[in-house]
Amino acid sequence: MKSAEQPSYYKLCSGVKLRGYQVVSRVVYYRYSVSADALSESELDLLSLCDGRHKLENTPLLRQLLGRNLIEPCEKNSQNEEWQNYRYCDNRYFPTAEISITGKCGFKCRHCFNAEDNFPQTDELSQEELLSLLAQFDECGIHAIEITGGEPLIHPFFPGLIREIAKRGMNLFELVTTAHHITEELLDELNMLELKPMFKISYDGIDHHDWFRKCPGAEERLLKNIELIKSKGFRIRIHMNSYRGNAEKILLTALLCDRLGVDIIQAIRTSEAPRLKGSDINDKCFTIDEYYEFGLKLIKEFIEAGGNNTIDIWQFLYTEPKSKTYSLKTLKCNAEDYRDNLPVCRRNRSKLTISSDGALVPCMPMSGLMKKCGINYGNVKTSSVKELLTYSPYLEKVCTTVGELKRQNKKCAECPYWKVCAGGCRVIGLMLSDGDYMAPDEAKCIFWNKYFRRTTEMMDNLGYSRA
Repeated sequence: MKSAEQPSYYKLCSGVKLRGYQVVSRVVYYRYSVSADALSESELDLLSLCDGRHKLENTPLLRQLLGRNLIEPCEKNSQNEEWQNYRYCDNRYFPTAEISITGKCGFKCRHCFNAEDNFPQTDELSQEELLSLLAQFDECGIHAIEITGGEPLIHPFFPGLIREIAKRGMNLFELVTTAHHITEELLDELNMLELKPMFKISYDGIDHHDWFRKCPGAEERLLKNIELIKSKGFRIRIHMNSYRGNAEKILLTALLCDRLGVDIIQAIRTSEAPRLKGSDINDKCFTIDEYYEFGLKLIKEFIEAGGNNTIDIWQFLYTEPKSKTYSLKTLKCNAEDYRDNLPVCRRNRSKLTISSDGALVPCMPMSGLMKKCGINYGNVKTSSVKELLTYSPYLEKVCTTVGELKRQNKKCAECPYWKVCAGGCRVIGLMLSDGDYMAPDEAKCIFWNKYFRRTTEMMDNLGYSRA
């Protein structure tokens, strides 16, 4: 191979992909990225010549692209993969998609937010529908995929689906699973396909998980499969649904996960989903104040017990013991960066979210309540993805700005914390209001007025700095 110091031929590095969209016309993705980096016109022009056919001079710009691992020297007539070359997508920029491929699941979880009632979920996207969606994702420039369910591993087309994702140069960045059906063969195939998803797995407490999930033996298999997943080099994020019924088990569960090498350990308030409201544990949910008190206690005790890996209290506090830093998940933006045209949720604005019946939802935890309330923002079974990402009720909803939210909520508009809170989380607002997407997130009102100072003082006393 010729030296990069001399005029030579170049091609895009493996996994690099060039795209353009409405408003954002020049971007680049790396293989394992979940969002794109902007390119200048001159950068895109030069990258487009890195196709193994054009002999290029060793200019400062070319050296810059080499240093960013976007291009590499190659032999003459070496070719990029077809999907790497620049393609303009005539729709809005959505770099990621979360897709629930099935509502079916062998567990009967007491809190399932996907469910609108206590009946089993039977919706499932067919093989043909999934293949069509991947082709449409490709056409619309969606690069990173999160697969969820139900239990996605029981879908008969799951093996074919991951092969198709790899074939198209997409990034399977997260896989939400009970871990009950994990096998060594599956993990080996993911590695062979060079897919590196983070496994997002729920574990609801030592000696409590089986009862909560209504599946005898689930905890034993879960712990075994956590070890298997880590042995194959994958990252894991554990979700611990937390409420009064298992609160005393969560610290020990978090420390066990820490010893098993779990990368991120997250405690989540078991919230007001439709199924939970009709269950025998509805009256055991934490109040918002109880949740914050629980979170502060858990973080402090985890750190003092020598916990080493990341621990996250959902929509509250994210801590990194290795670097002794923390961030407030209640903080929407810094006051100096606030502007009225910010989206109410940046995550929702960049991720297309599809439930197992094809319905679009701003965020997957909203799916059961939206179904129960008859809220419809569009469906991939009746509209193309391109249509939905060009003009649709869904696009209008996820592009809602914080300025619009402020105009509809006098309480928010008059709040001294508005420029850092910006109305809080839309999931919590929807859940606490029984279906109003624009309702204030009352949990954030409580945090900023009662727990902001306490939280920062506690973390300062623990020797942590704010990231």
